[in-house]
Amino acid sequence: MKIRISKIIHGVEGEAPFKGVILHSNTKDKKATPYKLKEIFQEITEDGINEGIIFTGDWEKQPKQFLAILKKIKGYGLRVSIYTEKSFYEFTQEIGITAWEKTYKTKLKREKNPLDNDPMLAFMGGAILDLYLGHMDFQISTVEDGKKILNNIQKNDGVVEEIVVG
Repeated sequence: MKIRISKIIHGVEGEAPFKGVILHSNTKDKKATPYKLKEIFQEITEDGINEGIIFTGDWEKQPKQFLAILKKIKGYGLRVSIYTEKSFYEFTQEIGITAWEKTYKTKLKREKNPLDNDPMLAFMGGAILDLYLGHMDFQISTVEDGKKILNNIQKNDGVVEEIVVG
């Protein structure tokens, strides 16, 4: 699988709560470099200055590639920060649609199919993010009603709070 990356910027500070590498996706950039997954992690970890990955751009337009990177992050001990111009719902819905299509080998017809607006797809996308990143705290910056919102996601430590009703 080739992952198209427009920019890689190492040692960025102030954009995330760690010093990291920006991986910028711009699917309209004809000059974007196609990387193999192994090459990306070699690039990120080579100099040892990056504590994590800062995803910017339109990763929702190459969600399979985005998920492939997320799946490998835990093994490298890297932190994650995600910046998107989409809402949290729209971003997780794209990931959910990708999961649906991969699982059921069925293409959803964007905006023409009632399933495209099914909230379960966003739930699936959120569950996949939790599957790959639930072992760590991470943040995702989204745009909600025209305002940038920083969502801090806490690691899933497996503790379930019991609430007594009545």
